[in-house]
Amino acid sequence: MFLVGLSSHTFFLEKPQRIVELAQASGVQGLEWQAESHCQVGDLKQAHELRTLTEQAGLVCLSYAVDACGDEPERERAAVHTAFELGASMLRVIPETRVEQSLGSLSRCYHSAAELGLMISVGLSGESSAGSGVEAQALIDQAGGEHADILWSRDPFPSDQHALHDLSAVAEHVVGLYCSGLHPDGNTQALGERTDEWARYLSVLSQVDDDHWIVVRGVENADPAALFRDMQTLRRLVEKYGT
Repeated sequence: MFLVGLSSHTFFLEKPQRIVELAQASGVQGLEWQAESHCQVGDLKQAHELRTLTEQAGLVCLSYAVDACGDEPERERAAVHTAFELGASMLRVIPETRVEQSLGSLSRCYHSAAELGLMISVGLSGESSAGSGVEAQALIDQAGGEHADILWSRDPFPSDQHALHDLSAVAEHVVGLYCSGLHPDGNTQALGERTDEWARYLSVLSQVDDDHWIVVRGVENADPAALFRDMQTLRRLVEKYGT
């Protein structure tokens, strides 16, 4: 089954209350709170307030997204505890550029999170040591993260063909994917202009017997109207491939 979420990064200039309102109005089921814009690492008071705001709106906190922990054990522990205070089901991290740093950081995050019953998900970035799902899974395996998964993204790949090949290779380890109408070349498009491409990605995940989050992260011109249009497209895709 597919569950639809919204990353607060999509509206990084908006206040949390407004993001919750947009999430409710667009019909998503969960929110991902972004550390760099809405919930600073280590700010447990803010995390608690966001958890209350999210739950009172009838939403779940699907993820706490931290772009980098900087190979700093104290920041890593703080990120884990912030995710826990948020009530997040997982802490999503972007690994460092160097593999050695990434392995150490990921391993520490994994073990700290396991103590609190949290999952770790690895996000993809062309500027990190997880520039693909295959690379992310290799890091997870080496770091001993038996309960770590991949939150996959189309962004690092030069073409749909490359992206599809990578997703197919790691589909069994993917907990969800970021879905966006933003084109890799920087141009903005409505998700409806790339429906065929996203249909192929959802089709791959639909072959895996598990729940997956489809997380909207970025809409055309950060416009709420674009979110509603993209959500209509996404709902059609989910209805087709999510059953």
